[in-house]
Amino acid sequence: MGDDKRSVRLLKLLCLLRGRKFRTVEELAGQFRTSERTIYRDLVDLELDWPLERGPEGRGVRLPPGAELPPVRLSVAETALLRAALDQPLLRRDRALAPIARSLAEKLERAVEALEETSAGLKIAPVDRSGPGAEQALAGLREAIAAGRAVEIVYESLSGRDRRPQPRGLDPWQVFHRGDAWYVVGFCRVHREARIFRLDRIRAVGMLGEPARAPEEGFDLEAFLEGSWAVFYGRGHHEIVLEFDAALRPLVANARHHEGESKRVRSDGTVEYRVTLNSLDEVARWLVGFGGGVRVVAPVELRRRVVALARATLQANGAELGVPGPRPSPEEPAARPRRRPLRLRST
Repeated sequence: MGDDKRSVRLLKLLCLLRGRKFRTVEELAGQFRTSERTIYRDLVDLELDWPLERGPEGRGVRLPPGAELPPVRLSVAETALLRAALDQPLLRRDRALAPIARSLAEKLERAVEALEETSAGLKIAPVDRSGPGAEQALAGLREAIAAGRAVEIVYESLSGRDRRPQPRGLDPWQVFHRGDAWYVVGFCRVHREARIFRLDRIRAVGMLGEPARAPEEGFDLEAFLEGSWAVFYGRGHHEIVLEFDAALRPLVANARHHEGESKRVRSDGTVEYRVTLNSLDEVARWLVGFGGGVRVVAPVELRRRVVALARATLQANGAELGVPGPRPSPEEPAARPRRRPLRLRST
């Protein structure tokens, strides 16, 4: 039993030493709740098979960059999932990751040639609608993040009066794929806060000769995006209530559109949908796609945005088809024509 516990500790110790940080004996002893003498013995045994690198002034150790992992046993199901993950189109868009993914996939293929079971039944194929500029930005940002450097990007924003590409300093933290495109999250030096930028709207990436500002301790991307409908982060707090027609019940009730959603199917087949978001822009565009199949119960501001988007769509497309222009909603009555002031003529 003791040998089993030590084997588990050694494996966990190897994983800890793979990072960029040099780990001290005191830190490791506290991590594993054991004595420093035990950690010393573990490091001596590990060094028989693994070349450990010492930190400045001999403080701390780590595995040198490029050190390989020991053999890992995978089940057929685990191997199938890993092969499917490596075969997804997103990895092929990253010039740095694509050859690594191909090499790993080939090794897996050779390792499972003798197995009768295959992973053909599983395929991960997310849609990637990023434009061609995303590949160049992806490579530059990954290099900057690995080096811990700040960058200057030239970004074409969809908001603001001047929509021409503008330079801005960025301390990049993570590159991620969400929904159907690539994004980077980091500290924007123009707005002085954490922001998200879509990669295919980045026209240029230049590395600056200064270190990047690190994210706050405990920063978690999923937590940062928790209140977003997709990726757009806002500062509001909106309790959203929607009512979907019964015809849309299979689509709404049987699918998950947001992690924090709640749904209730009523006796007449309609679906009450609730979610809390920090921004309304993305969900408003999503709702317009349902046409008249959904009604915004709350908040009123979301209803206004949906109406505005629908009006703009009708205005842009209805004239050529002879469709009359949009009528004002009850919340926004039509402006009455001004009456000319009565002028009295002098006699």
